[in-house]
Parts: sequence; C-alpha cells; structure tokens
Amino acid sequence: MEINEFFKNKDILKEVREKLAEFEHEQWLSWVSYLIKHHLSSVLEQLQSKNIEGASKSLNSSIRIWNEYIKPYKQLPESIKERDREYADKILEIINSSTQAKSKEKNLK
Repeated sequence: MEINEFFKNKDILKEVREKLAEFEHEQWLSWVSYLIKHHLSSVLEQLQSKNIEGASKSLNSSIRIWNEYIKPYKQLPESIKERDREYADKILEIINSSTQAKSKEKNLK
C-alpha cells in the first residue's frame, strides 16, 4: 500500500492513530515511572523525615540532570538523541506493520 493511499484511508488512519496514542502513553508512563523511582521518591522520603536540606539537594540534583535534556533536539547529547531515535523507530514499526497488514487484507480480497 502506498503511503499516500494509507493516509487517505480513514479506517487505517484511525487504527494507527490509536496505536500511536497507546505507544505515546507507554512512553509517558515509562518517563513518569523513572521520574518517581529515581528522583521524586527520595525527595519525598527526605521531606517525610524532615530532612529539608537533603530533599533540597536531591531536588536540585534532579533539576540539573533534567535541564541537560530540556533543549531543542539538535542540541541534545548523542546518547539522548539515540533514545529518541529508538522511540521514532517504534513509531515507524507501528506505521509499517499497519500498512503491511492492510496490504495483505487488500491482496486477499
């Protein structure tokens, strides 16, 4: 199936859109889980034990790390670009598998 034909087919587009939305949620879930596990949970523990200075240091350390990635893609370190490329590859896999499945259906008719 040609890519232009693929995007004109509203049923296929709806299906791919749903798969991409699911994937985007998985990506977000991965980030939030990482954030909580590696950054926020230690800050919360320190706050609960009234270790304000430790919580402040942990939070400042996390913010320094995050600031390294809050920039345009072209300015990111290559290691982070590679992670983003892995997600882009997964998106391409979703689109490719959908177009191949629909092509097979069309050929069976």
